[in-house]
Amino acid sequence: ARVRPLSAKELSEKSSESIRAHPSISTIDVNSEGISCDKRKFEFDSVFGPNSTQKEVYEKTAGDMIKNSIFKGFNATILAYGQTGSGKTFTMGTDGGMSSCGGDQELAPP
Repeated sequence: ARVRPLSAKELSEKSSESIRAHPSISTIDVNSEGISCDKRKFEFDSVFGPNSTQKEVYEKTAGDMIKNSIFKGFNATILAYGQTGSGKTFTMGTDGGMSSCGGDQELAPP
């Protein structure tokens, strides 16, 4: 699971993050409407925080699939699944021009 950074619009509206990534223990905490006493914790195989790079996500997720399957003639699928606005498009390589993060490219081999 990857937690995307706040968009430029969210930053300009002074929005706060309601999701907290804990990559070292592969969990994400979700605060219901910013209320800290209503926190829910979810566990995943891997967790990437808002400061994670495309290279880091690629190497820990699709990298082996690309090296061991596609380049050997096999088919492979990378699926981005989640709620609207959750960061699927951001992770797969474009944010529609909404942010000014810069530097990172699409989820593709370096």
